[in-house]
Amino acid sequence: MAPPMLTRRAAALEEQLKLKNALRELKSLKQVNADLVREQDDSEVELRAIIAKNSQLKGELAELNSAHNLVIEERDQLQKAVSSFEQCISTYEEALGKISMLEGELSRACSTINDLQSQLHSAEILSTNNLYDELVASSSTMPMCIDLTCDKKSLY
Repeated sequence: MAPPMLTRRAAALEEQLKLKNALRELKSLKQVNADLVREQDDSEVELRAIIAKNSQLKGELAELNSAHNLVIEERDQLQKAVSSFEQCISTYEEALGKISMLEGELSRACSTINDLQSQLHSAEILSTNNLYDELVASSSTMPMCIDLTCDKKSLY
């Protein structure tokens, strides 16, 4: 058996070695812990930045939504105006069609009136010539002068 001093010394060395290993492991774990704390801090900073950016984007989204709603309202009003214009165009085209039809009827009526006036004029000329012929035939014995101005002294 080994002397007790040697055993105690070996046990103390073994304990000292265990303590050194534990100290190294503790330092290593402390470094890992520090790294993790630093990473956690960095993550928190990054998370705060993300939250701030998210809040900013939410505000922008709210503004865009409001602008979008205004544009939709304006589009609806413009669509109503366009529909009204289309209705006016339809009414206008219908009126133009009626005007064209009435102009055609007016043109035909004017042509008919001109024809009838021409026929009336021809009939008046013919009637005047017939009257003249009758007067000339009936007064072959005595020459007669007819005043067409409708004076009282129509016969000489």
